[in-house]
Amino acid sequence: MKTTKRMSKFIQKHLAVSLAIIFFIFIPFILQISLCIFSWGIFSSGSNDGWLGFWGGYLGSTLAIGFAYFNTKYQLNESKQNDFENAVKINELNSLSSLLNNSMGFLSRIYELENAVQIFNPQNNMENNQSSEQPYIIINNFQKYWRDYASQYNSRITSLNHLTPSERNEICSFKIITGNAHTDLEKELRKEPKDYKSIVEKKKLLKNLIIEQINSFDKKYKTILSSDFDLNKQSPK
Repeated sequence: MKTTKRMSKFIQKHLAVSLAIIFFIFIPFILQISLCIFSWGIFSSGSNDGWLGFWGGYLGSTLAIGFAYFNTKYQLNESKQNDFENAVKINELNSLSSLLNNSMGFLSRIYELENAVQIFNPQNNMENNQSSEQPYIIINNFQKYWRDYASQYNSRITSLNHLTPSERNEICSFKIITGNAHTDLEKELRKEPKDYKSIVEKKKLLKNLIIEQINSFDKKYKTILSSDFDLNKQSPK
């Protein structure tokens, strides 16, 4: 009973193949039986050599067609699987590329901040430093730069589908550590009077964390790029 159900499901799933098998198997037998029944006059059943030649050519053609069909089907499945894997990898690469650009963009803001906070360095000439408003503008906008960075970071991280549980935990921990470092720096920048050495120390910590993050994303990007990634394997049109 179970065997019959399996055969029924197979036939329904592969209807075209099932019909082809029935055609190739039964039609020649029907033809030969018909020739044997009507083996008189012009309906001669033919010689043994003739039938051997017929069956040899027939079976050879059947096997060739069957092989071509299953080989083509196998190649299509392989191409579809390869296309799917490539699409996933392209998505991962795009996300990592955006994360890299985002982190490097924020790193450039930190370098701008490094120059801006020199205005609080007691060793500099305060009158010359305070003559320009640009350092204060950079310092005041630094919170906005962080919000933009954090927003893009959070939206892109969710696109990384092939992270291991340990990698996800590492990212969550890293976000907390980086966020705390930024908060400490912001507090230091808002203090009055400002402690230049403390600002430099906290700024350096945040910068090193961002650089560490950039190196981590870059390493994962290169790992995916150097994997078995063949864009030339496309599904037949």
